[in-house]
This record gives sequence, structure tokens and C-alpha cells, in this order.
Amino acid sequence: MIGLILCMLVIFVVLLVWLVVGLAVKRFSKMQRGRCVITTFAVAAILILAFADEIIGGYQFRGLCRADAGLEVDVKKINGKIISSITTPVGEYMTNTAIPIRYSHTSYRDKETNEELASANSYVAESGWLLRAIAMGHSVPPLLVQPSTCSGPGNLPLAKRFNFIYQE
Repeated sequence: MIGLILCMLVIFVVLLVWLVVGLAVKRFSKMQRGRCVITTFAVAAILILAFADEIIGGYQFRGLCRADAGLEVDVKKINGKIISSITTPVGEYMTNTAIPIRYSHTSYRDKETNEELASANSYVAESGWLLRAIAMGHSVPPLLVQPSTCSGPGNLPLAKRFNFIYQE
């Protein structure tokens, strides 16, 4: 439901920008024939600038996911063990990214020895400044970065796949 409302608000903002730019071009442009072209290019430039952080942040997010997200498992050691997991940091925001990106690292440890036998990194991208402004500061997924999450599998599929017992 929130996604639908946000889409409607974005469409409204785009139409409003189109109207304002069109009126400004009509008022200040001496050319009669080029007004539509000028308006179209001006609106396109404004929209590209409005979503530039999501475009750049999308490249950063995909790079992080390719390089660091996913799962590392010591398959020989984890088999048959009783495992607990510790996630740190939980959804901490990364620095130096164009859009807010949260990071979490989950460590799967042997209950007896506390040895790390598996680990997974996950990332969650949030929207750029325009959607956050429209949503009045609420955290919403980005429009241009899909999927907006990348992570390893959950605890239960992991336990089944690598034959260990998961306990909190």
C-alpha cells in the first residue's frame, strides 16, 4: 500500500515539475516552436538530477553485493555441530555511499568452542533524497535499485543444507 502511495506521489511530483518548467519556458522563451523540446529536455535533466543519488548508489550497492555479500562456510567442520548465530552490527549505516546502505555481518559459531564456522554479510539499500522527502523521512526501498537487499540464506535453510542444529 505504501509503495502505491509513493508511486502516485512521485508521478504527481513529476507532473508538477513538468507543469512548472513548461510554464517557465513558455514565459521566458522567445521561440514558439522549440518550447516543447526545451521543456522535455529540462524536465528530463531535473529528473536525472533528482534521482542521481539512486543511480550512483545503485552502482555502489551492486558492487558491495558482488564483492562481499553472501555466505562463507567451513563445510567439513560445521557438519553435525550445534550452532548459534551472532549478528553485528545490526543494520548499521555505511559511510561514503550516495544512498543509505545498511550492513550486517552474521557469524555462525560452534556452541561448544565458539569457533566461527560460517559467516554471512548482508546489505539493504534505501531510497535517495527525493523519495525520503516525499515519504517524510521514512525508510523506503529505492525505485531504481532492485532488488534492494542482498544477503546469505536464513538460519533454517542453512542448517538443513549443511547438516547442523541451529540454537539461539
